[in-house]
Formats: sequence, C-alpha cells, structure tokens
Amino acid sequence: MKGIIKGIVFVPCALVLLVFAVSNRADVSVVLDPFGVMDQWAQVSVPLFLVMIAAAVLGVIVGGAGAWWSQRKTRERARMYQREADSLRQEVERLRRSAGEASAISMIK
Repeated sequence: MKGIIKGIVFVPCALVLLVFAVSNRADVSVVLDPFGVMDQWAQVSVPLFLVMIAAAVLGVIVGGAGAWWSQRKTRERARMYQREADSLRQEVERLRRSAGEASAISMIK
C-alpha cells in the first residue's frame, strides 16, 4: 500500500520537475558577492532549473533543521519520561517478585 501511495505522489512530482528542468535550461548568472567588489570571481553561470532546485533543497534542509531544533525540549521530555517509565517498570517487577516470595512463604506456614 505504501508503495502505491509513494508512486502516486512521486511520479507526478518527478514529471513536474522534469518539465520544469526542460523548460528552464537557459543559463543565468548567479553572483555570490553582495557588494560587487569582485565581479568575476564570485559569479557563476548555471541553468535556471539548477538554481531553483538548489534553493528548494536548501530550504528543505534549513526548515528541517529549524524544526528539529525547535523540538529539542519535547525530545528531552520524552527521554526523561522514558527513563522514569523504565525505573517504574523495574520497581513493579521487584515488588511482584517480593510479593510472590511473601505469598510462597505464607503458604508454607
């Protein structure tokens, strides 16, 4: 089922990306120097679709990193609750063992 859903989403996205890449093959100059001091050194000529795809990928990476960073307190709390649950499970198991021993001793008497 997951494969079908991935195919339904992936194939149209890939087609749109392919059409976009074919339609935007013209070279554009990307200048990496905001002050214009070094004209030729900080300039590169690449196809427009590469600039757009690189910008989208960079946006996904920065957005993902921002979301990951903003959820750090939630992850810390989850780890704390997991440690507490583990210690409580161990205590319950210890109490069950001691209760079982106590009932076994009372049955002997």
